[in-house]
Amino acid sequence: MKVLTGEGYTESRLYGIIAEKFYELMGRLARQNDVTIMLTGSVVTNTLTEEVGYLINEESQYFSLLPQVHAERLVDVVDGDGWIDAEEV
Repeated sequence: MKVLTGEGYTESRLYGIIAEKFYELMGRLARQNDVTIMLTGSVVTNTLTEEVGYLINEESQYFSLLPQVHAERLVDVVDGDGWIDAEEV
């Protein structure tokens, strides 16, 4: 499990990344129906720092859709760091 967080990653921006990946996968039909789903994880608030982050399951079949610019900023999630304590993915 990894998390995408840091400066510039607001809750709105993280949901935008999710929507962007979904539209890329589903194409034009998804845009016409304005449908989004979480492909690889969940947007959560860290229970210790109150930062917002996007928890990502690296084993998801859709993980590769995460653009490289964001993938380079992922950090490992470990017990007790406040991320996996936030919500179940």
